[in-house]
Formats: sequence, C-alpha cells, structure tokens
Amino acid sequence: MTQSNERNVRSNLEQLYQAIDESGLDEYQYMKRTFKSWEKEIINSFIYPYTNGYLEGINNKIKVIKRMSYGIRNFQRLRNKVLCSLI
Repeated sequence: MTQSNERNVRSNLEQLYQAIDESGLDEYQYMKRTFKSWEKEIINSFIYPYTNGYLEGINNKIKVIKRMSYGIRNFQRLRNKVLCSLI
C-alpha cells in the first residue's frame, strides 16, 4: 500500500477545482466550496492510514441490538446482550 504525500494530494485537489471551474455548472461550485471547507481533513484522510471504521461498526452493531431488543426492561440484561455479541 502506498501512501500519498501532501503535495500530491494538494495537486490533485487543485486539478479537481480547475475541472470544476471549467465545467461551469453551479452544482459543482457548491461541491467545491464544501471540499475547500474540509480540505485539511480530506488531505489528512489520504496521508494517514487510520480510520474509525472499526469503531463505527461496533456502534452500528450496538444500535441494531438495541432496536432488536425493544421491550427489554432490565438494563443489565441489555448490557450483557451487547457485551456478549461483541466477543
């Protein structure tokens, strides 16, 4: 797996911005503003190989268990069910 460097990512973003400007479509201008406001985070997502995908998966699993366990009145039972499913 090769990692991108910041200069390469910035160069590609500038090419994207230029293509958006050349397109002349207003919808892309809104996307460009969004990308520019999140530019630091976008660049970091390409440079660093870390994600929070694993934790998001755990959170999703807990939410599904909570939906399936609607009606359980005992919190300790729900807690045990969640903990057992994460093993």
